[in-house]
Amino acid sequence: MNSDFNPFRYSENSPDVGSEVVGLTVWRGRDRQPVHHLPKPVDMIIPRDKQRNTSSGVYKHTGWIKSWDDITVVPFRPQRARTALIIILNITSTSHPDLDMPHMQLVWQKASPPTADSFKAADWTTVLPVPQAQLYTLQLPHTYNNTNLTSHPYSWLLPSEALNVSKLDIQDNMTFYLGIRYAGEDTSTPVDTTFTVSILETACVYFGENSSHLWEGDGCKVGPLSNTTHLHCRCDHLTKFAGFVPPNPINFDVALSANITENQMGLIAVLSVFGLFLLGYLMARRADRIDLKKVGVSTPSGHKLSSNPDYHYIVTVYTGFRLDAGTTAQVSLSVFGLKNKSEPFTLRDDRRLLFGGGSVDSFLVSSEEPLGPLTHIHIWHDNTGPSPGWFLSKVVIQHIRSGRVDYFICNKWLALDEDDGRIDRMVFVASPEEMADRSNLISERATKDFHDGHLFYSLVGRPARSPFTRAQRLACCMSTVYSAMLANIMFFGQGDKFDPPEPIRIMGVEIEPPISLPEIIIAIKSAVIVFPINALIVLLYRNAAPKPSSKPARKLADTNDVQDTGKGRGCLPWWTATVAGLLAFAVSFVAAFFTVLYTLSFGRDKAEAWFTAFLASFVTDMILIQPVKVLVAAVVLGLLIRKPTKEDEPSPTEPTGDEEYLQIVAEQSWLRPACKTCPLILEQKDACWDGQMLFSGLE
Repeated sequence: MNSDFNPFRYSENSPDVGSEVVGLTVWRGRDRQPVHHLPKPVDMIIPRDKQRNTSSGVYKHTGWIKSWDDITVVPFRPQRARTALIIILNITSTSHPDLDMPHMQLVWQKASPPTADSFKAADWTTVLPVPQAQLYTLQLPHTYNNTNLTSHPYSWLLPSEALNVSKLDIQDNMTFYLGIRYAGEDTSTPVDTTFTVSILETACVYFGENSSHLWEGDGCKVGPLSNTTHLHCRCDHLTKFAGFVPPNPINFDVALSANITENQMGLIAVLSVFGLFLLGYLMARRADRIDLKKVGVSTPSGHKLSSNPDYHYIVTVYTGFRLDAGTTAQVSLSVFGLKNKSEPFTLRDDRRLLFGGGSVDSFLVSSEEPLGPLTHIHIWHDNTGPSPGWFLSKVVIQHIRSGRVDYFICNKWLALDEDDGRIDRMVFVASPEEMADRSNLISERATKDFHDGHLFYSLVGRPARSPFTRAQRLACCMSTVYSAMLANIMFFGQGDKFDPPEPIRIMGVEIEPPISLPEIIIAIKSAVIVFPINALIVLLYRNAAPKPSSKPARKLADTNDVQDTGKGRGCLPWWTATVAGLLAFAVSFVAAFFTVLYTLSFGRDKAEAWFTAFLASFVTDMILIQPVKVLVAAVVLGLLIRKPTKEDEPSPTEPTGDEEYLQIVAEQSWLRPACKTCPLILEQKDACWDGQMLFSGLE
């Protein structure tokens, strides 16, 4: 395996790895065979990272010698301990025609510059060029033309023990010196030689997959074939190999100087997302306005409330989330108790949009006589309109005085062309066992998660009662998409060249894991980039209190005795929604900016490959993976938490922004047990402001 990137960046010391990674593995059938303590080292030639090239990884110095006793001193400060040095001398010019390859003596010395005496008594010295017979040659008999690699004659390899660099030397910025002079004492011949010396600090390391998960150097040494473009490693075992070079900071010069007209993929990607956001925002605002006509509690048209509050009930009808689940027919309901039954209620309100797909519609009704404990309901429709078929999820009835809540679970069609073809149902009150039934709990939780919990799916199915609007959800979606684009492009291509994880044997059965540990770490890093900041934005939006209106709500009844406990309101100040919006746009801008920089540094071909891969993975995730995740979460939580899910029922609020409506504050008086006289405001047809009325949901 040869990888042009470091697939183990999750390792603590991976930032120091600056070469490609080579992996060698011996397999016997399906079993990996460990290889250690080879009598003859394995030679590996590893390309250095081109993007982290010579600016910091190679130290260069240009010098000249004009006489036989001249000494050129090159200072050098190593960046880390336990590394080797490759010193390459390049003769650029010489004045003597017989000295095309002049003999040069090199001395390596610590702390003090070398003198003439140092060249006679130095511990680490050499004379270049190396004789032809002594050059290191690596034969490659299996290549096309039997290539042989030969070391550079003016190359000097200083092993790590020669440097003797400690961590204290690194901390103290200890300076080492390289001395260069002519080898010999022919002072009669005038000379003038110019040269360039290159010093490469490097080491050969392997990755301890089964031990420390760090890059280690045991059993590996730098070879004499190392140069500015390749690293030569000689190791006595097989694993993942790479080379250390000094860390190189991110260089934006290439990206910022690139011609964006030649590589427009990143800009097209981020602008396309923003264009879709603008278009979606207009649609979301329109849908939010329509939702204002769906929420609240009202008395059915033509129904006269009893003056006795003991006979008052709130009936909440839940239409299911199915294709064409809503109905255009007229729905009616009768309630049965142990003592009496109610008259049929025609659930109609000309001021609201009722019984649409996934809608929750509440009505305030009353009976003429006490019903006692409720036993069952009879619900039906008249099969009128262009789409009369109706999927009823459940009906919840709350007795105002006692607060008792009864559930009537249906989950059936009332349609001539669905199920058994019936358009009326007799539904009995749900028992505790039926309420805790796993199938009901899982179904309710999955429905709520799809249409309220999931950001992208809830853009279509958002409950009208939820204070988290579609426009706010869309802003969160935009931030999430940009963050996902940045995380994806940061790790693009890193999971393509891993060795497959070793099979796991359990009781003789061999199981191949579908994902390796490095890939899991990459996924975790991506999640760390995407999840926390976007979760914070959603948290701020969901818990922000409504903004106070500059126009007070017009009251149609005396509300001196109305008590507003604030239940259901956001627990954070109203301005946190503004903070969330600003934060969403800030995250989107930063992620989009760096995504464009990445694509410019990638080049056109790689940028197009990234965008294709990202688009395919995103679509696959939305269509296949996310629904499975929601269903699995619903199943797990449904099995662990044996309680029905709760719907959002915000308390009455004042009009906000451009969502002005007539707030019927007097409705709250019906919910107060101390109420003795229930006003019949809802019977007044002229109680309408600008032809539109909105009723706030009641707890």
